[in-house]
Amino acid sequence: MEMTELRYFAAAAEAENVNKAAKILAISAGSVSKAIARLEAELGVRLFDRGTRGVSLTAAGKVLQRRAAELLRLEAAARAELRGEDEELAVRIAGPEVLLARLAPDLARQIKDRFPRASFEMGAAPEPEVARLVQRGSVHIGLTTGAVPRGLAERTLLHTAFQTVVGRKHPLHRHARAGRVVPVAEVLQHPFVVPDRAVLGTTDAAQAPDGWRDDKFPRKVGYVTASLSTIEELVTSGAAVACLPDYYAEQIPVAALAISGCPYSCRQTVRMLAKAPESAGWLSRLFD
Repeated sequence: MEMTELRYFAAAAEAENVNKAAKILAISAGSVSKAIARLEAELGVRLFDRGTRGVSLTAAGKVLQRRAAELLRLEAAARAELRGEDEELAVRIAGPEVLLARLAPDLARQIKDRFPRASFEMGAAPEPEVARLVQRGSVHIGLTTGAVPRGLAERTLLHTAFQTVVGRKHPLHRHARAGRVVPVAEVLQHPFVVPDRAVLGTTDAAQAPDGWRDDKFPRKVGYVTASLSTIEELVTSGAAVACLPDYYAEQIPVAALAISGCPYSCRQTVRMLAKAPESAGWLSRLFD
């Protein structure tokens, strides 16, 4: 087995499509197919089941995907250790969009301080998928507020609390600006923008995806969306109230409301995940 063949195989396994893998690798689809055929001939197993819409891994293919990720990670670590700052690392980071926006640029800066020629692929992924991407070697670093599976290294990056916020044009903004406490009943008279999934990270089972306790204090839901940018637009324009993590609310023109009569809160711990970072010198430094 050659590393190039493993790299082509890993790309096809991740994309579940030879043509998509070829585009990612910037080579021809024929080159990917030939590399996979050589691996299958050498190993004496079928790695993929071919379908009209793409390919899917066989049981043997899943084993090789796991092993290929380990070998490719070791190869990258060896290159980084031997070549130092001259190594052109290609770092992949995944996490919910809100965490990528807040944390990925700083992680990239830390890595580029040591490896100036490093490049980065930052992909948004739903919370439940992040750990799986790290486990199978599809990404180097995962950002999550969820539970950490056994076998993955973790490092706490920050602790967050959700805030109920309004934009400058919202009727409640004057209370926030003056530091006045607003009764929860008054807040509930205004429409909220609410995510329909955990785009803001994982919350307690009793809480809505944005941390609010609708079972105790039912809201007037004026807008439902899975788009973080839409939530931001609606709240900053004054059209709606929103519940946002404090680190995100601090980055946009909104003010946090002090609310009375509502004893509930939502807190999160944001963690960075990696698989065997000690096997990659550049990655282990982030977990020191």
